[in-house]
Amino acid sequence: MAAGDVEISTLVPEGEWTDESLAVLVQGYERKIAEMGAEPGEIKSYIAPTDLGGVKIRVVWEKGGGAQ
Repeated sequence: MAAGDVEISTLVPEGEWTDESLAVLVQGYERKIAEMGAEPGEIKSYIAPTDLGGVKIRVVWEKGGGAQ
């Protein structure tokens, strides 16, 4: 991440998520970042499984070079 970028992240343990709930959670984070002023092309979402069956979610606003 570059200086000034914004990240929302969470770890959801095994058994506390489904594909549907995961999609809703990611969409909610993307919406929150968009409400902060991010353009659609600046929002990146990453979902990674953990070794214990959970998932780590990261939604990042990768601000362009001219952003303050």
